[in-house]
Formats: sequence, C-alpha cells, structure tokens
Amino acid sequence: MKGILVIVAALSFSAAVFADEPVRGFYVGGGVGNATLRLEDTDSPADFEDDDTGYRLIGGYRWFRYFAVEANITDYGTQEGRILGADIEGDFSAIHAAAVGLIPLGSFDLFGKAGIAFWDGSLERLGSRIVVSENNTEPILGLGAQFRAGQLTIRGEAETLLLSFDDDGDGDADGDDYIGFVSLSATWSF
Repeated sequence: MKGILVIVAALSFSAAVFADEPVRGFYVGGGVGNATLRLEDTDSPADFEDDDTGYRLIGGYRWFRYFAVEANITDYGTQEGRILGADIEGDFSAIHAAAVGLIPLGSFDLFGKAGIAFWDGSLERLGSRIVVSENNTEPILGLGAQFRAGQLTIRGEAETLLLSFDDDGDGDADGDDYIGFVSLSATWSF
C-alpha cells in the first residue's frame, strides 16, 4: 500500500511539472508596437528621431524547452520629423531570422534573441523629390517575456535593429543608427 502511494505521488508530481511544458513545433502569429527610428549624423547636428506604430508577422519553430528559431516580417511604420528646418519622413521595414534562447518559468518564458535582418529604408524630404534609400543586412537583438496558455502565447518584447544607414548620401554610415521596436504579440503553436 505504501509503495502504491509513493508511485501515485511521483506520477502526480511529474504530471504537475510537465503541465506547463511548452508546446514544441511550429508557431505563427502577429504583433503591434512602437517603432523608434534614430539616425545620428556624427558630422553635424542633423540627427533624426521619431516613432510610429509598427506591425509584424511571426513564424517559428520551437525545437525544445530552451531553443527556437524564428523569422519576422516587420513594417516599422512612417516616422516624421525635422532636420535643420526640413520636414523628413522615414520609412523602414525588415525581414529577419533569429535564434531564440528561452528560460521556462512555469507558464512564462523569458527569452533573448539574436539574428540577422535584411532591411530596406528611405528618408524623404517632404515637399521635394529628394529621397535617400538603402537596403542592407544588419544584426538584430531582442529581449522579452511571454505567457503560455496551451497553444496560445502572448509576448512582450523589445528589440533593436542596428543600422548602417547613409542618411546624408555621402557614401558613409554616419553613427549610431538603429530602430527600436517595443511590441505586444500573440502566437499560436501547432
């Protein structure tokens, strides 16, 4: 009788431990957030910073508890501001692939990701036909947390796409340029 109680207790404990086991396999989703474009020209006071609403589509595969790979398509919105008296509009988007490291904590995960982004962006001087556009491949880094409820996951994250953007058209990247994106997303695992 005592042996049966030990087995039942052990099985109950193991069921409780694995009740919060993350769903492995493919997941898809989308999100919305605040995208901040920051372009710094180290040769002049002509810096640009503004934010707008951005959107993303997410696809990934969770290999096991601690690791996933993920791809995102992100539209960072349209940022508008003034540089030296001129009205400027920035428009950036990216496709990125990243490795995602996860720390499961019950129904929650903390995660960090690092990857490579293929971005396309432009700055336009409004009221004229002056446009500086560029596309490139740059690193992307992110941190976040997510709540898992069965196949549904709700996540909040902050990521930074590092840019080597030639914002003045002189052939050189000009400083510490980046797009910061803070978002809320939902994914579904299957």
